[in-house]
Amino acid sequence: MLADLDAGDTITLDEVSILDDAQLNSRYWDEIPVLLINDAVHTLWRVDAARLRAALEAAGSTVSAD
Repeated sequence: MLADLDAGDTITLDEVSILDDAQLNSRYWDEIPVLLINDAVHTLWRVDAARLRAALEAAGSTVSAD
């Protein structure tokens, strides 16, 4: 879904496994997937493309429409 945003180089995505970090596992084990924008939780469980696009734009990212 994130690839569908077509935001070019304006978004940096870091995929992190909670299995590799005990603190993250303790915090998010029952909430995956978790999406953070600028270190703040944006989404738990399901990602809505329109809501994500709006949040990225509000955070200062340039996102093209599909």
